[in-house]
Amino acid sequence: MKRTRIMRIALILLAAALLALAGCGSGSKSGELIIKPGDINVPSYAYANRTDIITAVIPDTVRIIADYAFSECRSLTSVTIPDTVTKIGAGAFSGCTSLASVTIPDSVTEIGTGAFAGCASLNSISIPDSVASLGINAFGHCEKLEEASVPGHLTQAGSFTKSPNLKTVRVTGSVVKEGFARQFERLTGPVIVEDTVTEIEQLAFADCGFLTSVTIPDSVTEIGTGAFSGCTSLASVTIPGSVTRIGESVFAGCSSLSSVTIPDSVASIGSYAFSGCAALTSVVIPDSVSVIGTDAFNGCEALETVTLPGGAACHGFDGCPNLREIRLTGDEFNSSLLTRLAGLPALESVVRVGGTQEVQSAVVLFEKDSLSLTENTPVSLGLICFGTPRELTYSVEGDSVTVESRGEDGVEITPVRDGEAIVSVRDADGPVGICTVRVLLHHDLADLIASGDVSVTLSCSGIQSGKVQIRNNTDRKIAFYAPPGTYMMAGGSGYQNMMIMTEIRGTLSANASEKIDVDTCCMNIHRDIPTEDKSFSLSKSEDEVLCALAAYCQQNSVSYKVRQAATWILTDDASYEACGTLVNAGGARVITRENYNEAASLLESIRERLNENGKSADEP
Repeated sequence: MKRTRIMRIALILLAAALLALAGCGSGSKSGELIIKPGDINVPSYAYANRTDIITAVIPDTVRIIADYAFSECRSLTSVTIPDTVTKIGAGAFSGCTSLASVTIPDSVTEIGTGAFAGCASLNSISIPDSVASLGINAFGHCEKLEEASVPGHLTQAGSFTKSPNLKTVRVTGSVVKEGFARQFERLTGPVIVEDTVTEIEQLAFADCGFLTSVTIPDSVTEIGTGAFSGCTSLASVTIPGSVTRIGESVFAGCSSLSSVTIPDSVASIGSYAFSGCAALTSVVIPDSVSVIGTDAFNGCEALETVTLPGGAACHGFDGCPNLREIRLTGDEFNSSLLTRLAGLPALESVVRVGGTQEVQSAVVLFEKDSLSLTENTPVSLGLICFGTPRELTYSVEGDSVTVESRGEDGVEITPVRDGEAIVSVRDADGPVGICTVRVLLHHDLADLIASGDVSVTLSCSGIQSGKVQIRNNTDRKIAFYAPPGTYMMAGGSGYQNMMIMTEIRGTLSANASEKIDVDTCCMNIHRDIPTEDKSFSLSKSEDEVLCALAAYCQQNSVSYKVRQAATWILTDDASYEACGTLVNAGGARVITRENYNEAASLLESIRERLNENGKSADEP
């Protein structure tokens, strides 16, 4: 009998304990779980697979939410975690598919593996800086998660695996540690580094191929080696004025990076810092930079223009095949700089921008395979004359170029025929350097047509505009031009001819073609207007006044009404009444008496200018 009584008492106590653990009698509302104060843990699996719990309130006696404590509570929409909790165990809230929000208090130092995995309704999460350990897949498979705030010292790979809609990551804390980006499988939006961060360590975002943009605050003073290397989707970045050094390989391999802003706080750029940034077209390096490391911009295939301090120790632009212009700033000049740049295949000019200090080594001309020039476009050949140039002797071998002038920006040459020439520069101490020049002259389009080098198809839409289709029939590059006043002669004697009112100028590669839009005016007022199917041939104009009129109209944006009236006055001696043949869709005349008088006055001024002993008619 006594033994039976003892067993009954034991069963009653066990049942009471189980009821306490299950929270029996603790819910004040349907679906609400209020855990009574007691143990310091919420035990493993304590409420797992409960579908009746909608909200849960954990008391401030609890220190640990153990593994899988609330796993698969698919109806749970919210949970209150007190600031006494220090650990959220593995899978603690995994599979809580209705959990839309959760606040993790600053007391938490550890979040276990898969703690919130599969919380498919979770939209955002803020992980406090107190968390020292974040488990793998902690927020994996959170399908609606769009924004996460994550301390920069967390680096566990795959913490956000299979959360496909994560758009924005805010990085908190003081340091972004190496491997920070390994937590994220992908991002569809920006990374925002908060202004509490002072350092981005080496390789922090390395090989983060999904990263498209990053905001770096002024609080950051150091960006470590390779911090953003291999971020192939990163398109632009602004480096804050707090950074004093851009380390080695920081942006190496950022193949989509097309824009970078370097502040004047930066004193040095490390080796390979921007190597392989194949989309970068131009870069401005401030005067504060004194050292540009080896191959800093190597492999920047699209880089065309660079501005950098003339006094910098520079080893950074090897492997830039399209770099054509370098602009040097500041008062100093490092004479070894141009020696480093001598092997760049596309470099056409080095230009001095500002600066007052006289440079003793005043002239540097580096060797170059060839340069392309066009008529009436003098260029610097990489020849630098700083301060007061020393006396120099210039010689030209061959007859395809002549030395035109000498100035602080270099030697200018004017080509006189197609071909090659060697320009050499010599001072009192001997030769300074040589340069082979390939000259490409612009030839009149009518002459190129006559020689068969090009073929042209001309067409008009009405009488105000036309199209010129030009094809290069040769296996060499051709430069062409046609001055304003060039004729488009209509096929068939009964149709009006056209005059081209805009200059045509350009170059064509071998066997290439180009279509150019031109403004036109019609001549021969009493003839029919050509239809679109009519063909034209191109012819030089021999009328000096007509060419001067066309040139003036282009340079001064003369209205169509005035230029058409002036053209008819020249070609047909047209009266005001005759110009009334030009009517709009409603039948009203287009050229007014005021337009006609302005055209007549313009022609009179042009003739006077042409008669003034060779003066041009550019201005009436």
